[in-house]
Amino acid sequence: MVFELRTYTLHPGKIAEYWRHYADGGFAAQDPRMAEHLIGYFQSDMGTLNQVVHLWRYDDVAQRAELRAANYARPDWD
Repeated sequence: MVFELRTYTLHPGKIAEYWRHYADGGFAAQDPRMAEHLIGYFQSDMGTLNQVVHLWRYDDVAQRAELRAANYARPDWD
């Protein structure tokens, strides 16, 4: 099993805009198979601020590569 932890640091005050963009288009643009591998999206209200963290789970590196390639091949993912 492989876990992928991604952390994005945003400009101060842009967290709400990030969530809005993801909710309005980003989630729908993803390959539907990605949803079953998402463990969660997180943000902090204390400590390190202005960051969005997401955690993904894959069976192995090959599965991660396959799903990410399928995702990037989707025209809406741009």
